[in-house]
Amino acid sequence: TWEHGGADALSVLDDGWHPPAADVEEARQLLTDDVVRVRRSGDHLSLPGGVQVRLSRGGRWYPCQRRDGDWQVTGPGDPDPLFAYETRT
Repeated sequence: TWEHGGADALSVLDDGWHPPAADVEEARQLLTDDVVRVRRSGDHLSLPGGVQVRLSRGGRWYPCQRRDGDWQVTGPGDPDPLFAYETRT
């Protein structure tokens, strides 16, 4: 997690928060298409396959995935949630 964004990336795992709903809803719309269902909850969006993108207080979206029972940041943060989702490793 640290290598993908330092303290900002760690914060998306440790510090749940409630950003403005409009910011998260706009990101949800960017990630939603006719096939994929995206669920919104607080500061993160859940996609099929155990993948999330989480918004940091710094305004960057980080891709996260459940591995060995824990959520981990799996790629660099980006202001564009779709780019963050597509660059997960």
